[in-house]
Amino acid sequence: MPRPRRTRSRSRSATPNSQETPRDAAPRVLSRDEKRELILAHAAARKPLKPRDRMTLWGGVAVCVLFIVGAWAVTVQSGIERLSAQSTDSEIRDLLDTGRSLSADLQQATASDKTELQAGFQDIQGSIQLEVEKEQARETLRKMLKGETNEGATPPEPENLPAEEGVTSTEDAI
Repeated sequence: MPRPRRTRSRSRSATPNSQETPRDAAPRVLSRDEKRELILAHAAARKPLKPRDRMTLWGGVAVCVLFIVGAWAVTVQSGIERLSAQSTDSEIRDLLDTGRSLSADLQQATASDKTELQAGFQDIQGSIQLEVEKEQARETLRKMLKGETNEGATPPEPENLPAEEGVTSTEDAI
């Protein structure tokens, strides 16, 4: 059986004898006295909270806090266990093995090896000192050749200077 079709209902404003309902009316502004009466009526209607209700409220808050703290503790504990149980990365493991082997090699160095190293360091230090002294002598010689000395001495003649190896002229020495 077919359903009956609904017809469009006419709006309320279209009907000539419609009356305004409280929902359609504009909100009414209350005077100060009316507002005060309304506030006092609501305050008088309030019931004081019973001690049992207050205990129930705080009991519920305590249960929620315990639940949240317990869940957080379980989560943190499982995360710590997972991190400690997780195997280290192979590259990190290789790096640690290399460090251990280097440490063992250094500890096995004999006294003679240490003495040889110290002698080598002294040789290097001596050659560096010699090069520094040579460079200082060259710089002093350059200043003397250019007449920049403060001592008032005359520069030596280029023919009287000792020749360095591979140097054929005064310009090459400078």
